[in-house]
Amino acid sequence: MSQQQKENAKSLGVVFREDLDKIGYLTKDNFRELFNQEQTEYQKQQEGIKRVLGQAENLESEINGSDGRPKFRKDLVMAYAAAYQIGDLNEAYEKMYPEEINAWKTAQVEAAKRPSLKTLRGGGAKNPQEIKVTRDNASALMSEALWGGSE
Repeated sequence: MSQQQKENAKSLGVVFREDLDKIGYLTKDNFRELFNQEQTEYQKQQEGIKRVLGQAENLESEINGSDGRPKFRKDLVMAYAAAYQIGDLNEAYEKMYPEEINAWKTAQVEAAKRPSLKTLRGGGAKNPQEIKVTRDNASALMSEALWGGSE
């Protein structure tokens, strides 16, 4: 179609596709494409939400406060993670309670330490007990001192 024919058709009220595209009208084909993109994005968001909620449920059942750690409350941790833009709920939990978690970890390490080997404490260096010289052992002690052996 020539430019003159298009101008005549426009004057009669005919609208062409390129004119609709220029002014931003949504066509049937564009609508389908846009709808499919939005639906795909929505599905990805739903999968992400399910994954985060599943992680929150697991952490809440695992960290219930019975072992000395602060209780994992999914509503509080999820709000904290959203406020500080933290993608991992476990990381958000650890940032919420750093002192309490460090104290718990220290207690766990102390509890896991094995008792060391205990030795009997002596009173220092031990010398052999002195032998008293009597009439009965005098000759044996003299022989041992002079010749190195007992006779």
